[in-house]
Amino acid sequence: MTDWDTIEIEYAKGIRSNCDLAKQFGISEGAIRKRAKQYGWIKDLSHKITLKAQKKVYEKRIITTGSHGSSKIDKVTEAEIIESEAAVQALALISERESIKRLNTLSERTEFILETYPIDDPEKHAKCTKMIVETREKIFNLYRRNLGINDNANGDANAPVTNVTVNYV
Repeated sequence: MTDWDTIEIEYAKGIRSNCDLAKQFGISEGAIRKRAKQYGWIKDLSHKITLKAQKKVYEKRIITTGSHGSSKIDKVTEAEIIESEAAVQALALISERESIKRLNTLSERTEFILETYPIDDPEKHAKCTKMIVETREKIFNLYRRNLGINDNANGDANAPVTNVTVNYV
């Protein structure tokens, strides 16, 4: 008996071809096409669309100038794509680090002002101190995320970055 529910789920994912699905489930590709048409199955093509869009972006970044001053796209190699995207991501990370440094400096200045000119009202002082502590915690989490450090307590980074020396402040 054919498990059409599972086939529909796999079909809807849009990741594998009808031919691959037919082989896996021991049926014909035509049977899958017929069933999909009969029941109005829809493929989620978002993954394939995203990949195609990324390829177009990569190709646009690796445009070279032709002999007549016109632009042409050379055949893009995997190495060129990796190099191009690595450069873009590196610039984004560097920019983010600079912003984090500025936030850290501002937080330190605020802390210094609070220490130098304490607020007379203990409740207000405690509230300001708490806000500084929370701000500093957020800044430290931004540092960790930016560096790719994941200790399951900070950020969503998948793996720590190794052999990186960073001098903040």
